[in-house]
Amino acid sequence: MVDVTWISSFIGLNQENYAHHGCSKLQQTISPILKLVWKQCVNTAKKISKSFFEELLTSNFERGLEDIVKTRLINVENIGTLYIHIPFCNRPCTFCCFVRYPYNETQYKAYIKALKKEIEVLSTYLEDRKLDVYVGGGTPTINIEGLLDILDTVVSLFKVREVSVEANPHTLNIDAVKALADKVDRLSIGIQSLRSHTLAKIGRRNHTIEEAVDAVKLASLYFKTVNVDLLWGLPDQDADEIVEDAIKLIGLGANQITFYPSMPGLDEDAILFKRIFGETSFDRDYRSYRKIYLAMVQNGFYPRTAWHFQLGQGLVDEYIVSGESYVGVGVSSISLVGDLVLVNTFNIEKYIDRINNRRFAFVKAKLMTDVERTFYDIMMASFSLNIPEPMLERLPKHYRVLVKLVLSTKFRREGAIYKPRNVDAMFIISEAMRTFLSSLSWFRRRMMKIQA
Repeated sequence: MVDVTWISSFIGLNQENYAHHGCSKLQQTISPILKLVWKQCVNTAKKISKSFFEELLTSNFERGLEDIVKTRLINVENIGTLYIHIPFCNRPCTFCCFVRYPYNETQYKAYIKALKKEIEVLSTYLEDRKLDVYVGGGTPTINIEGLLDILDTVVSLFKVREVSVEANPHTLNIDAVKALADKVDRLSIGIQSLRSHTLAKIGRRNHTIEEAVDAVKLASLYFKTVNVDLLWGLPDQDADEIVEDAIKLIGLGANQITFYPSMPGLDEDAILFKRIFGETSFDRDYRSYRKIYLAMVQNGFYPRTAWHFQLGQGLVDEYIVSGESYVGVGVSSISLVGDLVLVNTFNIEKYIDRINNRRFAFVKAKLMTDVERTFYDIMMASFSLNIPEPMLERLPKHYRVLVKLVLSTKFRREGAIYKPRNVDAMFIISEAMRTFLSSLSWFRRRMMKIQA
């Protein structure tokens, strides 16, 4: 049960006057009410997401589900995104919570061949859907020829709206950029930091700062959207340095910045994180986020989500959006088809074998409960900065009281839509998503361990 005994004091809190997406006046001390709201939201997100991923981990994809999946792929109308996972890296980073393996050319070629087959099989069910395509990793640009082969396959089979590809700066020479320019709308460059001490601490040794600078300069000449990823939220990280890095990258031509918080994880993952990086702090994280947020707004960057800031409002965003079903292909990819969650095998050899034997790559499957689906939808909607009021009515009463209290004070209402009122609301949204992804990271690590 959610504790809502603090409601009366929360309602009575005097509100600051804030400008849209910014603050005209900032408190010097952090409100204890904000901490309480943060704690309630984070604990709720952790409880529901951890329980969901624990059940997903113990599930199995039985052969009898194949016909059900085929029917859903055909009949679920709001499948709008195809995610493609290329898990290979030259030197996997220690901080990364995604599934990645050291690059092996022979294995890579076999993997790309299987990946094309999986895409072709899915196309027979998705038919003429209009899709946004997002290629992640790993390092998708580790082999440009293989990446182009995949993109050509996708374009030949689907009505593609926009294509987004993740890239490592080390892989982006002039030939690679020119080859991708005609096929990719959004290039997302994983930079993380322009500080050598930060890169060393997170084990990011697969590109140099000079390569990062050159990659952004070059990409800005060829792509509509150039996104750069920056890491924040490490216990000893200086927020001023993060802001300085962002401003420098904007000056080099980046028109979208994604600020990913560090992921302490759960259980033993959190213990390991603390041992390596130190202990996270609410006060420090809030002040860092606020500083980043205000710096971006003051430099004309529009917050598209709690983490993504872009120059203007017409650029390509991240691949997951509120309320949308999506299909993932490749090792470790996750699909959401209606309320059915499907997880591909995390083992490359098992993946290749399954696809070559004309089987789905799914190894885990779970139907979301009404509560799980509603919380997922609200979380994704809030992350996208728009919460439809009718969505709240699907919540159990005790949760609905909590959510409406948060919305009434930290969000503003525009018709039937709630939007974040200020930086406090944005931080709460960010922390809820951070908690959800920490649970997902927990799931990924266990799937890697058992090599399901």
